[in-house]
Amino acid sequence: MNVSMDQLQIINISIMLFLKFFKTKSSSMYPEIPYIKFLTRDEINKVPIHENDEPLVDIPITEKSLLRTGDGAKWLVPKLRKTVLEKYLQACSSLPEGYKLMMMSAYIPVSLQQQVWNRKYEKVKTQNPHITDPQELELLTRKQAAYPVKGAPHNTGGAIDPIIIGPDGKPLDMGGEFGVVGKIAHTRYDGITQQQKENRQMLYWVMTNAGFVNTNPFEWWHYSYGDRAWAAYSGSEFAMYGGIEEV
Repeated sequence: MNVSMDQLQIINISIMLFLKFFKTKSSSMYPEIPYIKFLTRDEINKVPIHENDEPLVDIPITEKSLLRTGDGAKWLVPKLRKTVLEKYLQACSSLPEGYKLMMMSAYIPVSLQQQVWNRKYEKVKTQNPHITDPQELELLTRKQAAYPVKGAPHNTGGAIDPIIIGPDGKPLDMGGEFGVVGKIAHTRYDGITQQQKENRQMLYWVMTNAGFVNTNPFEWWHYSYGDRAWAAYSGSEFAMYGGIEEV
């Protein structure tokens, strides 16, 4: 079949437009999020830790990687284990054109986690004035924050909370804001729009393809690599990161 130069040019333009569309197309590129079986803290804590002593390194600001701003920035310590950062930057670079990841929470020293815990505990106490038992209040608080102890997920330098920033400079609509707990925060929550589901799918697959695991299926934003939760959910025989108190 003979193809004229004009026809060839039309074909090339069509291919270029298709590739540009495919690259810029956002969440509908990604498949549905698979079922994630919730593991208890006891199941996770059974995993042995073979600490590899990787250092904490600074999270850079790049064209694809942003850091949390505003009032919430005081809770962000922009550090991760070296390999975790490498995988995070890999996730950033795999986003479609115009999209970026913003780090909302990364490494957390115990002293800072204590402040987070105290704030959440008082909030739970205020919201539940009928509950006076400290143990019951603690159980409710544990659903919103990690207990301040060395080895908690974010204390390992392996757990992160990223969100996606769209081409318009605004966070993608996930059907529930970052940090707002409850059913709407569940990664596979069905009571949101199709577009919101597709936005969650983008985050899930970008992170998963870089080696992370959504180690808290009750929080669409929480992912980890190398810690006990990652090992338990991924089937690894051991974790590589325990608690670390270097800043």
